Amino acid sequence: MAEIAPPPAPIAADAPLTAEIARYVAQADKGRSAFDDAFVRADRAAKAASGAGVSSDAWVAAQVAISALEAARNDSVSALASLDTLYVQRSNAIADGRERGGLAEIDTARVATLAMVDSQNDRIDGMKGRLAQP
Repeated sequence: MAEIAPPPAPIAADAPLTAEIARYVAQADKGRSAFDDAFVRADRAAKAASGAGVSSDAWVAAQVAISALEAARNDSVSALASLDTLYVQRSNAIADGRERGGLAEIDTARVATLAMVDSQNDRIDGMKGRLAQP
C-alpha cells in the first residue's frame, strides 16, 4: 500500500512581513490595554445606572462611559481590519506567484486579534444589557 506524502510545510514569513504583523499585533495590544483601562470606568458607571431610567443622570453617564469604551478599542478593531486586508493581499500575491509564505503567521495574529475583538464586543454588549433601553 502506497503512503500518501504529507503536505509540504508552510513557508515562513519573510522579515518585512514578520515586522508588519508585529506592528499590527502591537497595535491590537495597545487597543486591549486602552479597552481594559476604560472598561473599569464604564463598568462602574453601568453598575451605578442599572435600574435607572432612560435619560437619568446615571444612565447618561453610563452611555458616555460606554461610548468612551468603544472608542478606546479602536486600535484593536483597526489592527483586525489591517490583518484581514493583509491576509487577502498576501493570499492573492501567493496565488499570482509574486510572494511565498507567511499566511500561517498572518492567520495566527488575525485569529488572536479577532478573539480579542469578539471578547470586547461581548463585554460591551453585556454592559449595555444592564441598562434601560430607550
